[in-house]
Amino acid sequence: MRDSWTEEIRDLDPPDNALRVQASMFVEGKLWTLNAERSDHYAVHRKRTRGWREVAAFTALAAKLPRLEWCTVHAIPYQPRGVLADVGSHFPALKATIDGIVDAGLLENDTPEFVRAITMMAPRRDKLEPEGLLVVINGMRRP
Repeated sequence: MRDSWTEEIRDLDPPDNALRVQASMFVEGKLWTLNAERSDHYAVHRKRTRGWREVAAFTALAAKLPRLEWCTVHAIPYQPRGVLADVGSHFPALKATIDGIVDAGLLENDTPEFVRAITMMAPRRDKLEPEGLLVVINGMRRP
């Protein structure tokens, strides 16, 4: 088993001609939870997800995120009010954000070949910040 771990870790090393990239963006909008995702009608889910993807694609382009060969994605939900959601509850918004990055043409796909890890941090409360999702992307791009 250890040999396969070593190979997987080696696969994460960048090729010689690749550049490491770290970029971040804040997708502002009304977050929704996994529980809402499960209980809402599919039409409500589809409309909400489509809108979030569009905002995420626009935000990624406005933040000048580079086109990436592959990446890891880390997210922190910001909730200015209400009860803080459980860690991972806002995963549907993160999934839609990654889809928006793909829609913007900055990542070829969201399969494991291109998105190697996703980390959802605990939500934070900051009454001075708008509601939304802070996304930090670490990745590789070709020069």
